[in-house]
Amino acid sequence: MWSEIMGAVETRNEAFFDLRDRGLLTERRREVMLVVHSDPSRDWTLGELAFALSWPINRVSGRVTELKEIGYLEECEPRFCKVNRTGRKVTPLRATKQPSP
Repeated sequence: MWSEIMGAVETRNEAFFDLRDRGLLTERRREVMLVVHSDPSRDWTLGELAFALSWPINRVSGRVTELKEIGYLEECEPRFCKVNRTGRKVTPLRATKQPSP
């Protein structure tokens, strides 16, 4: 199982670096993806991404929506946010194994 996880991590990283090198990510999208790829084994809530980037949440949510629409991020099982402690579950995101064409 561990080798499968690491294989998926390598695939995601290769896809990300290929997109980065071809200039297909805007600067802010790229910054979001750099945070997501800083720890590919975890998922991220909007609040956690905003905290990690030191951005207002509305800047993060727009980039995340764009990245989901083009297939770079996918939703995960709802959980509690580690930053915004509202007491409600939110839907975190993670990098897809391979972006949609």
